[in-house]
Amino acid sequence: MSHNLILFLIFLLPFYKYSFLTFEIFSIDVNLYCMFLFLTTLGGVFSILKSIKYNFSFTDISVILICFFFFVSFMLTQNRGASHLVFHSIIVPAISYFSFKMYVRSREIFHRAMRFYITSLLIVAVVAVLVVFRTGMRTIVMGINPIDLATLFFPAIVYYFVMKKWSNVVGMSQFVVLIAGFVTAFARGFTFLLVMAPIMRFLLNRGYSRLIMSWILLLSLLLVLLLAGSFSLLVVSPVERVAMQQNNEEGQSVERLTSSYYYRYTLLTRGAHFHEGLQKFLKKPVFGYGIEYGEKYATWHCAIIEMLVFGGILGYIVYTSFFYIIFARSKLIQIVKRESTVCLLVIVSVYLNSLMNGIMHGLAPLVIFIFAGMHEALIRIDTSKSI
Repeated sequence: MSHNLILFLIFLLPFYKYSFLTFEIFSIDVNLYCMFLFLTTLGGVFSILKSIKYNFSFTDISVILICFFFFVSFMLTQNRGASHLVFHSIIVPAISYFSFKMYVRSREIFHRAMRFYITSLLIVAVVAVLVVFRTGMRTIVMGINPIDLATLFFPAIVYYFVMKKWSNVVGMSQFVVLIAGFVTAFARGFTFLLVMAPIMRFLLNRGYSRLIMSWILLLSLLLVLLLAGSFSLLVVSPVERVAMQQNNEEGQSVERLTSSYYYRYTLLTRGAHFHEGLQKFLKKPVFGYGIEYGEKYATWHCAIIEMLVFGGILGYIVYTSFFYIIFARSKLIQIVKRESTVCLLVIVSVYLNSLMNGIMHGLAPLVIFIFAGMHEALIRIDTSKSI
């Protein structure tokens, strides 16, 4: 089974939304990454049938349950227009998970995959810097919105940080370019998570991964429900709301990071989304509504609200179990700990950022499932000692 397939696949990831590489099939946007993913998966399946040992795990079961539950809930709803969301937020990420788990067969392949990924990101970074330098504000770059842009750059920066790839001139130069590309997104959540990464890495290295994810899942649920329930305390006058919206649309540069005004506006709008989402969830609390486009919002801007609205309590349990199992299984790794730390930092950080941006759209689910697949591959590599 040639690992070159997975190298080309991850190279295509930063160009996932580039319109030049996208076409439509049955009202669903399909890009070059998706087409190559299916070919890669097909090759992997044939290899498994012939001789390659796959090592089925509890994480695999959780991914299958996510696909089954949310696909069934989608089929039971009348909102067939959301097939695009199902395809890109559930099906493609899940297949990517299994593909990366199949093809990353050694520590060297993991590092080669990251080098290919970083190479394509360097191209995107240069374009992003030029665009922001010309416009003076964050904007869509090569079809990638600012949050997705930060989602793509974050894993590469974490990789350089954990693996200490800046020890030579070339590595330091690439690291600076990646940081510059990341900064062009002016992403507040990811910037905070990047600052907190050393603390998170310290805790992961001390073996607290399962405890970390347990507390994150519990506290994030409580905080989201608190914000949704206390939304009435955040209400402002209609005049002030219009002024805040206008200023927010104009403030698409460094003010997003430095001015408390924009944090208050985000808290207000997210609180409104969470409140309405929670009210909708309470009408169908068990199975939810299935993945759909909202009547007022394209997204609920919160992973937890999306899980509850789209899948109900059962959907929330299925999806969060996926995160818990990943971190619980990390205790099996004894040798490739640094590589494992990269994957865990990426997964937990993208999840935390999705609490204020959502997880059923954009590139967040794809990045999470890719690094979850590589983490499962690292477990197999470590336990089989095929380093």
